[in-house]
Formats: sequence, C-alpha cells, structure tokens
Amino acid sequence: MKYVIITNNPLVAKEYPQKCEFIGGTIVNVLTRCRDLIHKGYILITHPLAGSVKPNQSPYKSVLLKENEGPVDFHSVLVVENCFHKVKEMIETSNLNIQLDKDVLEDFAYLDKELIKEAIETIREW
Repeated sequence: MKYVIITNNPLVAKEYPQKCEFIGGTIVNVLTRCRDLIHKGYILITHPLAGSVKPNQSPYKSVLLKENEGPVDFHSVLVVENCFHKVKEMIETSNLNIQLDKDVLEDFAYLDKELIKEAIETIREW
C-alpha cells in the first residue's frame, strides 16, 4: 500500500521526503489537497484535526493518507469535508490576528511533526 503525508510543514517534508507532498500554503490548502486525493480513492489514516492545537492558531498541518484499491471511502469524505468546513469557519470567525515569532512557529512545526511521527510509528508496512 502507498502512504502519503500531505503537509505544509517544512520539518515534516524534510523528515519524510519520499512520502510527503508539500503544500505551500495554509491548513485550508492542505485539507483541500486531502479532499482531492480522497475523491480519487485515498483514505484517511490520521484525523485532520488530530492534536489539541486549534487550526486557527497553528499554521501547520500534516495528514496521513493511504492509497485505497476499492471504491471511494465515504467515511473519509465525510471527515475531511467536515474538517474543511470547521477550519474555514474557525479561521473566518477568529479574532486572533497574532503575528507568530520564529520560536513559536518552530514550536508549532515541531509539535505537528511529532504528531505525524506517532501515527507513522503505528504502521507496520511504512
């Protein structure tokens, strides 16, 4: 089975260069790409909103998907669509106009990398 990490996190892309598709953009862009792949037959392995960091506070997101040989997985479609709309709503209604400094951005990137690393370690055929 083929696995792919969709990410906008440079640390994740550097850690897993052969398994990553780097998205130069926001969390919404990452979720859009995940949604596109799911409609092409991939399934979600990690929940797009995993972790306790709110998507309107952290600029980074990594999502693990697996190529599926069967029909479109409607559960994955529902999950990614719900997450996509929730993230857009959170960003649009957020009153947080915070400029994150370099150290905070590095912390968010590290946290996202560790979350995806935990998921990867549970996969035997990685």
